[in-house]
Amino acid sequence: SARIISSSLNYDGTRIVTSSKTQGGSDDGIRLWDVDTDKCILTLKNLSMGIYHDVVFNHDGTKIAFTADCAILVWNVDKDSNQFGKCILKLGRKNNHVDLSTVDYDWDEKDMDPSIGHTGFVKSIKFSHDGKKIISASTEVYEDNTLRVWNVDNNSKDYGKIIFTVDNVETYQVAPFAINHCGSKIVYMYENTPWWDDKVR
Repeated sequence: SARIISSSLNYDGTRIVTSSKTQGGSDDGIRLWDVDTDKCILTLKNLSMGIYHDVVFNHDGTKIAFTADCAILVWNVDKDSNQFGKCILKLGRKNNHVDLSTVDYDWDEKDMDPSIGHTGFVKSIKFSHDGKKIISASTEVYEDNTLRVWNVDNNSKDYGKIIFTVDNVETYQVAPFAINHCGSKIVYMYENTPWWDDKVR
């Protein structure tokens, strides 16, 4: 049976998204569930994307984002959209803006570039309240230990780009951080002490 790695409930409580892992990888994947009917309405499997550490909804429930090793994928889950069930953005790889109808994870050492994205596994992600930013936290693997703030506003010329990076964040097993409602500040841990940054603009 599958082991649930992460789950998230949308704002109005009508949908749940889960990420799962099985021994041997036979049932790894992301699933979108309808709370009222208890039915799975979307399954994302065979993505060849490694381990799905975290999965989240944006505030209006039209998108999900999940972590896959060092990358972050954003999918449209708006049932009224003709893009429902499609990957619309891949963060942390050179080919962020290519056709993502297929999203095979082609590992390339050139992608291990901190100017492009995380070099360690991404353990935690959050959308800002307005859905225009994603904040991600990576682990000490490959000496990453960073928070990154990404522009996911598709009306921006910087869509898909890193806004800024916070270094030396404590992210050993979990990656605790929070963002305020208006999306202007993040709080994170460093040397067992909470720090904050107000550059999330």
